[in-house]
Amino acid sequence: MADERDGSAALEIEGSSRASASISAIPDNILECRQRFESETTGPYLVELPLEPRLFESIHSKLDHLFRRYDYDADACVITLRTPSKIHDDFATEFGLMLQELVHDILRGVPNAPRITDRKSRLVKLWEHNKTKKGRMCHPDGQFKDDRASKPGLVYEVGYSQTGDSLEKVAKDYIVGTKGAVTTVVCFNLKCDEGHSSVSI
Repeated sequence: MADERDGSAALEIEGSSRASASISAIPDNILECRQRFESETTGPYLVELPLEPRLFESIHSKLDHLFRRYDYDADACVITLRTPSKIHDDFATEFGLMLQELVHDILRGVPNAPRITDRKSRLVKLWEHNKTKKGRMCHPDGQFKDDRASKPGLVYEVGYSQTGDSLEKVAKDYIVGTKGAVTTVVCFNLKCDEGHSSVSI
């Protein structure tokens, strides 16, 4: 029994050491953002930080566990860390459910209808077709995809206080970055108590 306990303790120490080594590979400024997001409910909605592509490749699986959503632009060497508020998440969820119901109603009577589902924030890779670019990885607030397609056809994003130019850039990046596979981008700009909200398609 003593040997079993000693072995168990050794495994725990080994696992703890691996976890510590795993975390230590992540830059301090990214870890600080994680700690701030966890401790401040009213913290910043998004933060952009410099991150070299080689380092991103070595830690991106760990980032998936630390952050619910992030975007990475390898050409600009910038990672955007996002922590949505409850209002943001509730709005995105309700819109996704409403759109899914609408899609089901439209396709219900269509013979051999495609299966189109809300893939939520799953990874969308941009610029894979352009060898002159290093590429970009995005986790949108939601997306609808035909199961037979390699990319979503519709993407939606929910943001705060964005300008018309920034919303236009979001749409262009998804459409051009997927070589037209994404045909529709819906951008919601929620103002809450700061004015009128808007939607761009």
